Amino acid sequence: MAGESKRVVNGNQYAGVPEYRTKRRTVIRKKIKPKASSVAVLTYVLYFLTVLFAIGMAYIFVEASITRLNWEIHQQITDNEALMMDNEKLRLEISKKKSLDRVESLAEQELGMIKAANIDFMIISENATPQGTLKESLPEEMPEVLSPWETWTGKVMSFLAFLREYYTKG
Repeated sequence: MAGESKRVVNGNQYAGVPEYRTKRRTVIRKKIKPKASSVAVLTYVLYFLTVLFAIGMAYIFVEASITRLNWEIHQQITDNEALMMDNEKLRLEISKKKSLDRVESLAEQELGMIKAANIDFMIISENATPQGTLKESLPEEMPEVLSPWETWTGKVMSFLAFLREYYTKG
């Protein structure tokens, strides 16, 4: 193993320096299994990218659907507010047309009606006596002297019926 020889270090010769040999080791190499081929790796990468793309597209589709539905909700809310405003305007118009002062003025101006003074009507029965008592033979039903159409309220009611028919036709 060790033998003597001359050795040169940095231009100087040294004699009698033992020389050591290194043992050679024998390396047992294991057979390495070949890795997946590049085609298989490329296939896996493409598969992964395809799945990633599909997930991304699904996410974009869901977000677009949510945005569209939010827009539709907003449109419905604005339409609903507009309809509520129209309803309030129509209610105001109806209350103006229903006011008794307006109906009374239309009855007097357009229909030529005259507001009756406070007149009390007394119905005199045929069975009345001068003392204010009734005879024993009263009729089963008292005939109505004035029909409701002859009074001022009856005429107003007929006018309201006319207005209802007029506005429902047109």
